[in-house]
Amino acid sequence: MGCIETRVKEHKAKKIQGKIAKGWNVCCNYSNAVNGRICIIYAQNDGNQREKLWRDLRGLTIPSQEAWLLSGDFNNVLSSEHTIGSPVTDAEIKRFKDVIDDLQLTPLRAKGWHYTWTNKQGSDSRVYSKIDWALGNYQWIQQYGYIEANFLNPSVSDHSPILIKCGRQQLMHPKPFRLYTNIMELPQFQNIMQQVWKQHYEGAPMQQIWSKLKNMKEQLKEVNAYMASYKQRLEQAREKLDIIQTQIKQNPLSQSLFNEEKITLDETEKWSNMEEQVMRQKSKACWIECGDANTKYFHARWKIRSSHNSITSIYTDTGLKLNEPKLVEQEFINVFQSLMGNCATEIPCANTAIIRE
Repeated sequence: MGCIETRVKEHKAKKIQGKIAKGWNVCCNYSNAVNGRICIIYAQNDGNQREKLWRDLRGLTIPSQEAWLLSGDFNNVLSSEHTIGSPVTDAEIKRFKDVIDDLQLTPLRAKGWHYTWTNKQGSDSRVYSKIDWALGNYQWIQQYGYIEANFLNPSVSDHSPILIKCGRQQLMHPKPFRLYTNIMELPQFQNIMQQVWKQHYEGAPMQQIWSKLKNMKEQLKEVNAYMASYKQRLEQAREKLDIIQTQIKQNPLSQSLFNEEKITLDETEKWSNMEEQVMRQKSKACWIECGDANTKYFHARWKIRSSHNSITSIYTDTGLKLNEPKLVEQEFINVFQSLMGNCATEIPCANTAIIRE
């Protein structure tokens, strides 16, 4: 009778999975528990018992190129600041942090409730903890860096449900043009600048400068895109070098192969230097210059930090949540207008004599 009941519940669970997680691979433990749970991970309350979960996570054989996400209740904080009303040991924090570092995971951008669990006791014995996490690996952050985890109101539960928002972020305005500083060292840059600056434009002096800069930006976009593709070109050069050196191993006295190797080595070194320059410009963190900072883990952390700077939703003074980009933009305008007052009836002109000096 128990086996039949288990199969019935397992069949029912599969139907639910097909509706809420279509196309996902889901693991169930009906073979070990009659009631079963649609879950992947559950961390024990006891810190020592959680060691088994940490070992299991480290033992996951997931291809390095696969994007994967871990989300749910880990019963562990990452900092002493992640709990109120209950002490936590440094060793417990370190064990969980070591697992995340070993697997090269990073927390997704989070919104909503900071403390994701509470014991819902009285004020004298109330405990808050951030023990629910949504963690992605490098490939996940690269492909889905715009995704955020929204920790909702707990309702009748003692945990905040995690809603993973998968929609792409809508850009209200075009991405600003950023010029790589190393482009200025190229001969093309000097030629373009001289050519644009010699052209004559109508209008006031400031209008002429603006027109020249605008024209120069348009002409530099192609060069900028060329420089931005350094990664692909670096990989191509490395692959070509590997092929040539394999041929040299089979034919160690071929002068033509030596010449090709020399050319490819120079090209590889050029794009490798380009990678270093671009990465130095992208990040102001001083430790990037230490030599071994150019890792996938660093890129993932850098990308998730960049996503934290974007604003996808805000709350108004009345508590209304706004998600639409245009509504968010308008709310910012309304707030600053209320702070700064109405527009002046007259705006004095700038002193052109001072500007010239």
